Amino acid sequence: MTSSITIIEVMREFELYGIHPGTETQLPCVVELDLRSGKVCISTRDDTPNSIPMREWEGHMMSWKMPCLVADAANVLLQQVAGEAQCIRQAYLKHHEENDESTRFRPEGETLAAAVEIERICRDSEGVQIIGVPASDVVAEVISDLGITAETTNDEIDDIARWIEEEGRLNDPIYVYIGLHQHLRTYRDTLQQATQHVITE
Repeated sequence: MTSSITIIEVMREFELYGIHPGTETQLPCVVELDLRSGKVCISTRDDTPNSIPMREWEGHMMSWKMPCLVADAANVLLQQVAGEAQCIRQAYLKHHEENDESTRFRPEGETLAAAVEIERICRDSEGVQIIGVPASDVVAEVISDLGITAETTNDEIDDIARWIEEEGRLNDPIYVYIGLHQHLRTYRDTLQQATQHVITE
C-alpha cells in the first residue's frame, strides 16, 4: 500500500461555515487525516463525543481543530500540513505491517512530533476567518435604523438582510449573522402586532 496522501481541497468560499441544527452555534472545523485511505480534508462537525467518527475512535483517523477559514486560506493550510500528514501515515502503515489490525496505532517519537506540528499549524493558521454570530446580538443596536415598518414585505426584508450580509463580508474576519432573516421578520411582525393593538383600542 502506498504511503502517499491525497489532499481534498475546499471548493466553495464559505464551504466550511455551518451551524448546529436548530441552534445559533457555529460548528467547529477540523483537519481530518484518514490513515487508511490517505485522504486529508477539512470538515465541519459537532464537537460532542458522539459525533467523533468510529474510525477515529478505532485509531484509523486523526483530526485537529482549526479556525473556520475561507476556501483559499483553508487550502493553503492543507498544503502546510501535508508533509507531517504523510509522516504520520507512513508510521501508521508500518505499524499495521508489524502488528495485528486490531492493535491501535498511537503516534510516538517523530510521528507524535508531526501530530503536534499539525496542531500548531492549525492553531496559528492565517487567512480570513468566518465567524458566525447570532443576529439578535448584533442587529438589535441598529435595527430601528433599517427602515423596517409594519408594512415592510418579506421581499423587502430579504433585501435588507442581503445588504447586511454583504456588509459583513467586507470585514476581516467575515461575520455571518445567524438567523438574520428570521430576526428581521420577527421584528416586523412585532411592529404589526403593536399597530393592530393600537387600532383595536
